[in-house]
Amino acid sequence: MARARAAGVEALAIDHKHYGKDREAFERDLDAALRAREIEIVALAGFMRVLTAGFIAGWDGRMIN
Repeated sequence: MARARAAGVEALAIDHKHYGKDREAFERDLDAALRAREIEIVALAGFMRVLTAGFIAGWDGRMIN
């Protein structure tokens, strides 16, 4: 994240641990953060969590793993 910021790229982390077992709440906040920044493509590079079908459907055709 420091490397991205040093390059002038916004870096944001949303810690899933704060949500406990409420994956939907985590994904709602993740989705809101992505959309607020007008993100077009989501690359799940190193993202080691299983996403719900609802989140995946919302990014259909714009997500790579």
